[in-house]
Amino acid sequence: MVQDSLPWYHRRGWAFALLFFFPPLGIALLWWGQHLQRNMRIGLTVASALFFLGILAQSKPQATTRAEVSPVAEPKATPPTSAMPDVTPSPTAASQNSTGPEPVVPPYDVAEDVDLAPKKGHRILVNVREPDLTDAQCVAIVARLRPRAGQEGQVAVRIPLHNDQSRFFPLCVDNLDGQGVQESTARQMQRALDK
Repeated sequence: MVQDSLPWYHRRGWAFALLFFFPPLGIALLWWGQHLQRNMRIGLTVASALFFLGILAQSKPQATTRAEVSPVAEPKATPPTSAMPDVTPSPTAASQNSTGPEPVVPPYDVAEDVDLAPKKGHRILVNVREPDLTDAQCVAIVARLRPRAGQEGQVAVRIPLHNDQSRFFPLCVDNLDGQGVQESTARQMQRALDK
């Protein structure tokens, strides 16, 4: 009953809860109140501080990894066109390119580049303004961005509809899982909406 008459910041329950949810304030409340012996306060302070430092230590390597990955991956984002033959095309790309010269890579915008940490890769979404992008051009864009996407990444090339240039749909996607470039939904959407 004595606990009920105390303000919230002098109650044990609040001090214990804040020790683990917001340790700096919990430690301050623990020492401000006089409801525990000194040895108990020292022990709880050390335990709470170690818990808090453990959480901080777990969050730092991810931030460091992102900082280390980004500068290394960015120079590979736009290799010169002469580097294209060095990229091994997928089986789909080989069958599409076997009848003619290397397709010209049209201009594109990287709409999204998300680090997939802790995986080793990026999910890259590309928008191309040309609604009649060929499959070979789509594969060429994927091949150009594959190094930037990394081992466990994904590259998706999106095109607009013929009648609505503001909406983009994926034309081809490579999940970098060894299955090559897969056709996606853009052509079906164009055919359905062009009718």
